[in-house]
Amino acid sequence: MLTKRVPYWAYWPGIGALDLVVWWAVVITYRDKRWYWTELVFASGIGLVPIYYIWMSRRFQEVMQSLSPLLWNDSRDFDEWLRDRTLIIFTFRTWTAKIITLLFSIGVLLTIIYLGVPFNSKTVDFVFLMVFIPPLLAVGQSAYLIPTLMIVIGEVVRRKPHLPFFRLSNSAIDDLRDYFSSIAIIYTFFYILLVIALVRGPYGFSLPMQIWLTFLGFYPVSLFTFSFFHVQALLQRIRQSQIDVANMEVQRTFDRVLNSENNEDVERLQKLIDIQEKISSAKEGSIDIRSTITFLITLTTAITQVIISIWQVLHQNSGH
Repeated sequence: MLTKRVPYWAYWPGIGALDLVVWWAVVITYRDKRWYWTELVFASGIGLVPIYYIWMSRRFQEVMQSLSPLLWNDSRDFDEWLRDRTLIIFTFRTWTAKIITLLFSIGVLLTIIYLGVPFNSKTVDFVFLMVFIPPLLAVGQSAYLIPTLMIVIGEVVRRKPHLPFFRLSNSAIDDLRDYFSSIAIIYTFFYILLVIALVRGPYGFSLPMQIWLTFLGFYPVSLFTFSFFHVQALLQRIRQSQIDVANMEVQRTFDRVLNSENNEDVERLQKLIDIQEKISSAKEGSIDIRSTITFLITLTTAITQVIISIWQVLHQNSGH
């Protein structure tokens, strides 16, 4: 198989370039309409989005592997969970993935048919729809993939954590937060490219396209916000579990002090109370610069799309 001999980071850009060359050959042959930016962006999507999904899948497995000692007691149970969740999230092996991606893709195709295929030749219309299907399926998969990732992180943070006492955080938890921040930023980048492609394309900011863009525009900020607060909830549960341990030790030592006059028990009680206060006053994790920037970028993107859509609708209504 060619896909096994050629690295994926070279294979998919090659497919995108081939797709673009075939499209240009057809359009030039039939001397039909051209939208250079749109054609280039969609060909780039064919070449880059699969690489993005492959990175997401591999990085997901790496992050979960680093988290496994903190959240799983049985390595075989974890291996089975990871294999199952990787297939569910990143492949089309489940009916849910197939149905959601297909419904999304059919919805976009119906929108294009409603607006009208923009070429003069029926042959070019047909080739356009065939060439358009791969990037459409890639976008459609994100409609399934992002919500599924949100469900899985909810699963992960509900597990009972096992951290050494007085360790309120761990690099693996930081990696989990960074993973979802990276996904949100990269998704936003592809979303902006999609907006450029549509604006410079035959349909522009037509109302149906505005609806699709507004729907997709809230995906990055929703993913980041959901994952951020769930990671914070995990850190809070770790902190609470250590407070419970400290409270239990304080109570046990306090009972001994009441029943004896041992100075060692009194000193131990004082040290335990100090530890208890430090844990109680410790923060679960502050909002770092990267998280702040990610949130602002994703939120600004979504709000900007909503403002543009509202302005377009008002402008069209005033024109009438």
